[in-house]
Amino acid sequence: WADAAGPELLKSTRVLGLKRGVLEVDVRNAVLMSELAQFHKRGLLAKLRTALPGVTLTDIKFRAGTW
Repeated sequence: WADAAGPELLKSTRVLGLKRGVLEVDVRNAVLMSELAQFHKRGLLAKLRTALPGVTLTDIKFRAGTW
């Protein structure tokens, strides 16, 4: 996640786990969660699939966290 997200997104996100091919990511606030889901999800999925060829990754679910 760190390589795909980059240092700026890494500060405001953390991986919760991988369940049935879905990566769950906790996001610091709802505004960033919306931005990631609408504008960055496809690119992040592509980067992760390239970096993890042996892992089945079908989706990323973003959840607003309480940090």
